[in-house]
Formats: sequence, C-alpha cells, structure tokens
Amino acid sequence: MTRLDLKTGEKSTIFVDDDPTHYIDISVSKDRKFLIINSSTKEDSEIWVLPRAPIEGWPDSSLPKKVVARNHNMSASLWHVRDFFILITKELSGEAKSQRILALTDAEIVEGNGTTPKLSQWRDYLDLYESTDDLVITEFDSFENFIAIYCKRNGKPEILIQDLDTKTFDSVNIDQDVGEIHPGINQDYNAQELTFTYESPFVYE
Repeated sequence: MTRLDLKTGEKSTIFVDDDPTHYIDISVSKDRKFLIINSSTKEDSEIWVLPRAPIEGWPDSSLPKKVVARNHNMSASLWHVRDFFILITKELSGEAKSQRILALTDAEIVEGNGTTPKLSQWRDYLDLYESTDDLVITEFDSFENFIAIYCKRNGKPEILIQDLDTKTFDSVNIDQDVGEIHPGINQDYNAQELTFTYESPFVYE
C-alpha cells in the first residue's frame, strides 16, 4: 500500500504483506475517519487501521496500526462508530454460536502503547451466547446515531436496531417465516432512517 502526497508527488510505502496467499481489502470507515486494511485468507483475518486525518489522542504516524491479530480459523470484519470500533468475528466452524460482536474504544487502543489488542480485551457488545435462540448475523451497518444488525433468529429474518444514545435495542420483525432481508443503499452516515428490502416466495416489499 503506497501513500501519494498530492502536493509534492512523493510516494511512500506504508503497508506490505509479503504472503501471496493473503487477500488485501482496503476500505474507508463509514464515518470517514479511518482507512481499514483487512489482510485475509479463507481461514483467518488480520486488520490494520490508519486515520485519514489527525485525530486527537491518536498517535501521529503515517503507518497503520494493527488492531486485530491473525487468529487461525477465524474471520473478522471491523467498523468504526463515534469513538469506538465494532468487531464481528466468526469461527469458521459453521456454528451460529461461533459469531461474536465485540467493541473497543479508540482510547483503549491508543493506551496499548503500540501493542496489538488481544482478542480477550474486546468486550462483548451483543452477547450472542446469552441468547437461547439460534441467532445468525447476516449483515451489519453503522450510522452516527444507530447501528443495524441484520440477522436470522431461528431461521426468521430480523433487524436489530440499537440507539447509540440510549443504548436500547429495538427490532424489525417480519411476519413471514420464509424470506430474506437485504440492506438498501444506506451510504449517508448521518441518516436517520434505514432502507431495506424484503423478499420471499409470498411477498415483495
């Protein structure tokens, strides 16, 4: 990964992954604060982040910081919301209970003094293990004031919505037991409404 200074034309290498089996995905967090670099295979993931502009309290460095270490047989995806990161992991065992939604604040990552946070330092944001239901996460989306977790509960499609100010959860339930919920085009981080589509053999909305 190379940085190009548009003013001087100077190029500098800021990230290298020498393993040819790794697939590198580079994205921008929806709040536009971080570049997210995910180095993954079919069996594992490693995630690095780099502020797009100076952030108070964050180290002033042109190099990305590793926030998720590679764990064998575990995939991972990362989002940034307000002043914390949300990490969704899945052990590649195919079991629903292998999924976790975790969180760690920006300050906690910075306090690590350059070390990569251990998975045990991430807190359960939504404790799937406490649920007696068969809950499977299918999609996730984040906004300035709420997050949306697309899932299937006992095979039935549902969206869990959390208000980030009150920390309370609400849900969008579908009467039909058969069908799929798909995220709409929700590119506006400041949006107050969530768009989605529902498809089933019996109805289309």
